[in-house]
Amino acid sequence: MDAIYKTNYKVRMSDADSSAHLKMPALLQMLQESATEHAHKLGIAYSHLKPQGLGWVISKLIVNIDKIPSWDERVYIKTWPSTREKIATYREFSAVDADGNALFSARSQWLLMDINARRIARLERLKYWDLFPEQANDDSFETPFEKIDASSTDNIKESSFFARNDDIDLNEHVNNAVFLIWAMESLPDQFTKRIPQKIKISFLEEVRPHTEVKARCQYWQDKTITSLISPLTNREHARICIDWAK
Repeated sequence: MDAIYKTNYKVRMSDADSSAHLKMPALLQMLQESATEHAHKLGIAYSHLKPQGLGWVISKLIVNIDKIPSWDERVYIKTWPSTREKIATYREFSAVDADGNALFSARSQWLLMDINARRIARLERLKYWDLFPEQANDDSFETPFEKIDASSTDNIKESSFFARNDDIDLNEHVNNAVFLIWAMESLPDQFTKRIPQKIKISFLEEVRPHTEVKARCQYWQDKTITSLISPLTNREHARICIDWAK
């Protein structure tokens, strides 16, 4: 079976922001949908894993943006699994417009989760699937994502959110795109109309229904780092680092 899957999506009205550009959470949903469609063809999708008490969770994601597609534009995506390890597998994405111009590329790390035990499972529980050993870009997950400077009180903005029923996905926790919604909502107003150049997300701990999450954002001229933290445990659920186009 071909290890590379091709699909396309139209930027719908609900996917566009006030500037008619694709919203970043909607971009993540496009990546998620294309990965899910390919997983179905590979026999490792939700419908195949649920009877085994298993499910996929994303651990890390890096998105490089060349151009943001606009409302009513069609986005052509290629995705493929590039590497498989004991507990992690990697999936690549590249997207172009109708003329073949680059829109964005992404690398992602996925883990297999035991849904009942709520812990990571080994990939050897699944059958082998075809790999295409090429990266979508040169980014690496080996370098730790930047942290907020805990000793600084400068350029800090905090917001609070609650996980709604509508935020919960098939794995019974907050969907990965919602983390980015919270991060974008926590940004200072001067970033509202700016275009991201690179988005790096580390998903560290799941968020269950009706949980409160505090977003702590530290910002500079062209970079923001947002940490999503549990006020009850002070544990970090996710970290979102964004480089902004000048």
